[in-house]
Amino acid sequence: MRGIHGLARTRVSPNALTAAGVLLCAAAAVLVYFEYRDEYLFYWTGGAVFVVGSILDILDGALARTSGKGTPFGAFLDSTTDRISEGFVLGAIALVFSRHGNEVALAFAIAAIANASATSFPCREKTSAIAPRTNPSLIRSVVESRNAPNGVPLPLVRASAPSRMSRIEPTTNTAPPVQ
Repeated sequence: MRGIHGLARTRVSPNALTAAGVLLCAAAAVLVYFEYRDEYLFYWTGGAVFVVGSILDILDGALARTSGKGTPFGAFLDSTTDRISEGFVLGAIALVFSRHGNEVALAFAIAAIANASATSFPCREKTSAIAPRTNPSLIRSVVESRNAPNGVPLPLVRASAPSRMSRIEPTTNTAPPVQ
């Protein structure tokens, strides 16, 4: 972590690392798309540029924690741009599979894009720090994965304050235990 401490003493912000990582991942996607010109050159160059962009994505969070330059907006930006970066590269790979007529691989690439966009999209904690009162009418229930005898998940907690979504109070579970 010696490098992060040195980077923390500079004027480089975590958001700048995030932006550089996204731009490198977009450049990697363009390189992968042009694989038809020179397959090995463009695949390997695109892969290397993607790895560098991904490393910058790792370093932005470490820099934010080490330097104390982290902000709620930066956390939101980081988690959002992670999915965008992955989408660029996976989309380019899907286009390559489409060009080569490999429909099975294309289906897997599209499934990977869907999974990347659905996985760990900005957490409520990150977004509530930016706009805690975005929509007071949204009341969320946190549901435990345990099922009731009829197969319906049992709500174990409920949101109690319509003006602030972050306050959650426990409720009682009245259903008999599942055996």
